[in-house]
Amino acid sequence: MNIANVGSSPYTSVQTGTFTGGPLGSGTFTRTTQSQGDTVTISGTRTSTSGQTVTDQISITRNADGSITRDSTYTNALGKSVQRDVTLGALQDDTRSVTGTITDASGAVDQVAGTWSTAAGGYNEALTLTNAAGQTATAAIAYAQTGSLDTTGITGTNFSGAAISQQNTETVLSVTNNGTLV
Repeated sequence: MNIANVGSSPYTSVQTGTFTGGPLGSGTFTRTTQSQGDTVTISGTRTSTSGQTVTDQISITRNADGSITRDSTYTNALGKSVQRDVTLGALQDDTRSVTGTITDASGAVDQVAGTWSTAAGGYNEALTLTNAAGQTATAAIAYAQTGSLDTTGITGTNFSGAAISQQNTETVLSVTNNGTLV
C-alpha cells in the first residue's frame, strides 16, 4: 500500500496506463487519487484485454498518533467484493506494524498481522493471514516505483500450504494533476 501522499497538499491526480501480470493477465487501468488533509481516497478500475473488470475503492487516513488506517473494497470480475480494513502503526525505524481484517463476499473473516517497511523506491510487507479455522497463509509483498513503471511482486503460501508467486507491472502512460496533464 503506497502511503506516500497521505498528509500532502490537496490535489486530484488521474493516472491511466497498462498492466501485465496478476489475475487478469494484461489490460488497461485508470486510477483517480484525491488528497484532502490527512485523507487520501483512491478509485481504480482495471480492464483486461478479454473484457473482465475489477475495481478498488481505497481510503487512507493518517491518524493523530502517527498510525495510518487503510480501508478498501475490492470487487472482482464476477462482482464479488472483499473488504480490507488495516491499520499500520506509527513509523519506528522505517517500519510499521500491520493489523487488521479481510472479509470476503461470503462474510468469512481473516485476521492480518505483520510489518510494513520502506525500501528503495517503494516498500515491503511481510504478512500472515489467519482464517476462522486457524489456518495461516503468508505473503511477502515488494513494491517498487521507477519512473513510470510500478512493479509489485508477491510470494508466500496459501491456507493449504501451497506456494504462491505473482508479479504485476503497471506502466503509467498519462498523469493529470489538478486538471493539468503532466
